Amino acid sequence: MKKFLALLILNLLLINTSQADDIREFQIEGISIYDPLTKFISKNQIIKKKNSYKDKGYMYKSRDFYSITFFKGEAFDLAKFDEIQFHLKDNDNLYIIHAVTGAKHISDKNKCLKEMKKTERELDNLFKGIQKRSKKNYEHASKLGSIYKRTVYYFSDGNVAMRCDTWNRSTGIKDSLVFDIYSKQMLEFLKRAY
Repeated sequence: MKKFLALLILNLLLINTSQADDIREFQIEGISIYDPLTKFISKNQIIKKKNSYKDKGYMYKSRDFYSITFFKGEAFDLAKFDEIQFHLKDNDNLYIIHAVTGAKHISDKNKCLKEMKKTERELDNLFKGIQKRSKKNYEHASKLGSIYKRTVYYFSDGNVAMRCDTWNRSTGIKDSLVFDIYSKQMLEFLKRAY
């Protein structure tokens, strides 16, 4: 049975209590990396969402991966997050998920940091022995916003991360408490993408 990383603000965290050691065991809204996205929505929904973006979801210089985001009330019945994002490999007809992100919109910096601190304590208890790094108050690689705090847990096959984001109003992106699960392949791509 998969362990859940259904990261929850004020009980957003729902994880089996045994030690976690495989990145595929974690879930956001019941979805893990390496799952085919077609297990949850149709191929047509994926293509329609991708085609709804001017850039077809290619948010990086390289077109090896693209990103699609669904908001509460769209294709997913989101219980804990306001939006969910997927990174998929270009030309992959299986639509394997290489990164899944859940965002809970929180505009108040102090509230976001308080919720993150609570969740971080729970993850520290779960991820005993897993390397962890935190960084505070720095600019996004995009130069369109800032991160108040980001904490990353390093597994051999990927990362679990959380952060409190704030964005320039011009982007239309809402400030949020964000949780990410990245495959190792996605992390290697991101190193080259910026």
